[in-house]
Amino acid sequence: MTRVAVAPMDAAATLAVVTARAAHWRRAEPRRPQVATAALAIAVELARRYLPYRWFPGKAVALLDELRAAADGEVGPDGAPRELGADAVYDGFASATGVPAFLLRDDRALLVADVIAQLGRRMIGQERAVARVAETLCTVKAQLQPADKPLATFLFVGPTGVGKTELAKSLAHLLFGSEGRLVRFDMSEYADPWAAERLIRGSDAGEGLLTARIRQQPFAVVLLDEIEKAHPAVHDLLLQVAGEGRLTDARGRTAFFHNAIVILTSNLGAHGRGGAMGLALGGVVDERDRELARYRAAVTEAFRPEMLNRLDAIIPFHRLDAAQIAAVTRLALAQLAERRGLVQAQLTLDVSDAATAALAEGGYAPAYGVRALRRHLDQAVIAPAARLVARLGRDAHGALLAVRTVDEPIGVELPAGAHLGTTPPEAGVTVSAWRRGGAGGRRNARGALAVAAARRAADGWMRRDLATEVKAQLDWLKAQLARGEAQPGGKRRGKAVLSSAQVQQMAIELARLERAWDDAGRARDDLAAAEELAIAAALAGDDVEPAVAMVAPLERTFARAMFWLAVARREQRDEITLGLSATDHPRALGHWVTALLAEAERRGWTITAHSTVARDPAPNWPIARVWGPPRTRAWLAGQTGPDGGLRNALVRVRGPGAACLLGLEAGAHRYFGIAKESPCHLVVRRLALATEFTDAEWLKLATLAPPAATPRGPVEREHPDDASVIVRGTKLALPWVEQWARLEEVALTVIAAELAAGRTADELYPVELVDDDDAGDDDGGDA
Repeated sequence: MTRVAVAPMDAAATLAVVTARAAHWRRAEPRRPQVATAALAIAVELARRYLPYRWFPGKAVALLDELRAAADGEVGPDGAPRELGADAVYDGFASATGVPAFLLRDDRALLVADVIAQLGRRMIGQERAVARVAETLCTVKAQLQPADKPLATFLFVGPTGVGKTELAKSLAHLLFGSEGRLVRFDMSEYADPWAAERLIRGSDAGEGLLTARIRQQPFAVVLLDEIEKAHPAVHDLLLQVAGEGRLTDARGRTAFFHNAIVILTSNLGAHGRGGAMGLALGGVVDERDRELARYRAAVTEAFRPEMLNRLDAIIPFHRLDAAQIAAVTRLALAQLAERRGLVQAQLTLDVSDAATAALAEGGYAPAYGVRALRRHLDQAVIAPAARLVARLGRDAHGALLAVRTVDEPIGVELPAGAHLGTTPPEAGVTVSAWRRGGAGGRRNARGALAVAAARRAADGWMRRDLATEVKAQLDWLKAQLARGEAQPGGKRRGKAVLSSAQVQQMAIELARLERAWDDAGRARDDLAAAEELAIAAALAGDDVEPAVAMVAPLERTFARAMFWLAVARREQRDEITLGLSATDHPRALGHWVTALLAEAERRGWTITAHSTVARDPAPNWPIARVWGPPRTRAWLAGQTGPDGGLRNALVRVRGPGAACLLGLEAGAHRYFGIAKESPCHLVVRRLALATEFTDAEWLKLATLAPPAATPRGPVEREHPDDASVIVRGTKLALPWVEQWARLEEVALTVIAAELAAGRTADELYPVELVDDDDAGDDDGGDA
């Protein structure tokens, strides 16, 4: 057999394939989000630049399908499925990959001054280094860097404790929104002859530490700390990283560094002779020029020319002078005030300007930089404060910790008898504890506790099996996709792995579950942030009402996100058939259906309605089905209006999440004040999680046609007035006019009641009639 080599498809050919696939989606899946034609070329270009581990055209098609899956359920102003334009493609790709949108988009400017300002917020006294990094980012933004190299390769040189690692962290936060995107390796651990194998090449039994991290997290800042301590074999392999932006492990898999910034740090040349930086007799500029020359000489001596030739920049960091250390001290004290122990005990750390100056002077050590300062702050502030708090025990909770110089007044208005204790002087400062007071303290405390209760409730939901099972499923999908894409062509050791169709299907499911998990996580984090604001306000004696006012909308947002996370693993999501019976008065059915029709319009649901054959006969419709022929949404609206009088109906609803939401409406609803007979009831029965039925299944539905009896005693849902609803005994301040728009909150209350009753997640949606696998064709039509 002759083997024919197939050339990789280029971007132009891929665009044609993607355009054809988009046209197919419009025909075959009109109810799902579609991608605008103008956005297709953008998606192809993003896949080409940022997805090196997939192949054209599959990676472009998969990217678009993942973006569509993430937008499932979203509708436009006209109620039609949302169309994904250029903005949606850019934003969705940025959210999924972590690449910042300002780097992806040509229509968003990136100014050097803005980058310098953002990086400089956490950097003191390293203006040259910050400016050089900012200039490189602008080069990346303009796409002027070589395509076959890392985004940038820097060598940071300078003494210890001057901000080399801090700048790398700031860069990771600026680019990717989190310091967690910093991939850090301490090269002093890789000084042995086998270091290169462990770090990069891996072995038959495992993966290379660096190559595995880059394959898992291709968009990152890679920090190789103290590179001069690594074995020369590591330096040799880094030539491949800096030169061509890739490495191959022992299994033959390539890790690409094209979307990473690689930072090497070194102390070479930092111990050379010279005046203290910033204190030299000559100008500071001259001293720093000599410093740069000394660093270059030391680096040139330590590394081979081919290594240095692959670096984009050698960036020197100078020693910090006394004024810069003072500025760093203020930042470090602010970080100390946020330590977990102080926050949990609601302790406020208040440091005066005089005490800050004394601490900065005592912690100034030009040879050791910020690390010496941090040790000094731990010794002079944290250790005495810890001893004082431990001695006071419960009395210290919520106290003010004042750090002052010896004999300096407290300078804060406090109630009489507030002093709790003072430590002996340490490095020229003392720490004293004071009980806080003032008007509104109890009210503030109650407000802060209410916010904390909301946050704890959200944490409790995130720890339930409904949420943790989604997280486990996410981890499993990621592992399967990593295995399935391990080798081009879908083979591993002679065995078939995932097909392209399976990979695409799993990627869509992964995107959907990730979206549900991330939405709930962000909502929970927002509640935690409100709690921190409330606690900070209470400790400062300020009004906590602004933080308390944030809680109600944040709780609603969390309830909505948590509901979709709770039902994220359900397969039958979008189709449901309900039986409705108004056992006392038709106004009960009309009240519920009118709200359903309005919400269906907003959510993009289609509705097909049936009355009984006796009420709505049709010549070509089998009488044995009992339920009459399919009718439109407009017909249903007319039958359930003030003069409609419809008491029994079968309603088939199809659309994003319809089964998840309406499935929990099942049960008896009791209404007060909507009809002469008060109360009056509506019985909602969940007949099937499907909307298409065979003749045999229609006959099964016929057995459920007779109206249910009027319920006695407790009911599923009770509406005592227009301003509230009682769900399984839990009263919600939820007006009827808002209830359907906030249906997720009601549904989450039902889920909580079901779980409290000992039912499992799989029992939330029992099906009385059929499953989707049994459903066949329907000879009725949709509205």
